[in-house]
Amino acid sequence: MNKWKPNYAEEYFVPYINFGKPISSGCVWLSRDDDHARYNANIVFQTAEEALELAEKMLAVAKDSPVNSRDNPLTAYRYVYDNGRIKCPNCSKEFVWGYYDGDGYDEINYCPYCGQRINVVDNEDDEEESHE
Repeated sequence: MNKWKPNYAEEYFVPYINFGKPISSGCVWLSRDDDHARYNANIVFQTAEEALELAEKMLAVAKDSPVNSRDNPLTAYRYVYDNGRIKCPNCSKEFVWGYYDGDGYDEINYCPYCGQRINVVDNEDDEEESHE
């Protein structure tokens, strides 16, 4: 008889759950009429219901989270004289916008610190200012 697929309809294979004590690594055969099997099945069902309720609460909180506002890009200015460093308009941290590959900067469109999407534009006053 294959222990993973019982031949008898009145028996089934369930993990043995014993709360309050170390969990045993084994599983046991329990009869459908066994009180322990019913208890274990009820625990699993209640745990699944609680997990579903928690997931729904987390989703509701996430919809109102400011994290979703990170998907709306903000404008940041790139200063050519400063090797392409930009300041994130969301978290105010400076970072190199990309690397110079000879033709121009290879762009990234998000802040590596806070994840805010960024539209990077060259600073209009860049030609007038000279920092040598």
